[in-house]
Amino acid sequence: MKIALIGYGKMGRAIEPLALAAGHELVARVDMGQWDAQAWRTADVALEFTHPEFGAEHVTRLLDAGIPVVCGTTGWNHQLPEVEAHCRTVGGKMVVSSNFSIGVNLFFAVAEFAAKKMAAWPQYAASIHEIHHTAKVDAPSGTAKTLLQQVENQGYSNLPVTWERKDPAPGTHVLTFSSPVDRIALEHEAVSRDGFAGGALFCAEQIVRAEPGVYRVEQLLFGH
Repeated sequence: MKIALIGYGKMGRAIEPLALAAGHELVARVDMGQWDAQAWRTADVALEFTHPEFGAEHVTRLLDAGIPVVCGTTGWNHQLPEVEAHCRTVGGKMVVSSNFSIGVNLFFAVAEFAAKKMAAWPQYAASIHEIHHTAKVDAPSGTAKTLLQQVENQGYSNLPVTWERKDPAPGTHVLTFSSPVDRIALEHEAVSRDGFAGGALFCAEQIVRAEPGVYRVEQLLFGH
């Protein structure tokens, strides 16, 4: 599989050795704004991890070139419906997620189940806290926003979301249910970026073989 890395920061550098070890070929490493080289056009799939300002532009450019896209850039959700519609129009393939980690997506499933059960007990107040490295651009993180949406979908509202920025911290997310008499906490802590990178690479392998369309990360990771 020929891969183009769009964005060669922390995530791009984490994906590279995993891709090479799996026998894939890296045909391009495109930093933000450096699209002049044509090698990226030969890719079977692109993994895009850059900046919220460029997410929609980059994904659209790749789709127009006929390249399936795995995008982990967060912070451009207001443009996502338009880009997804464009993907369907051109018969492209894309998946955008705040987090491709298998562990995080299992954590999401457990958190959603817990929130559904806990919502029946109003004495339990829910809250979210996340910790990331100081280079993290958005706050709260895209992962925390996804977690918030899942909990709110189960009946909660006005959840407090707090965050810290300190080094080194690949990422920690905690969902807490607190009552006057006890406290329940669900936590996911990343110990390296390999979990995120490995999940993104797995999704790239799946989307290359998939039919055209807009995918959710759980479809590619878990088949549903």
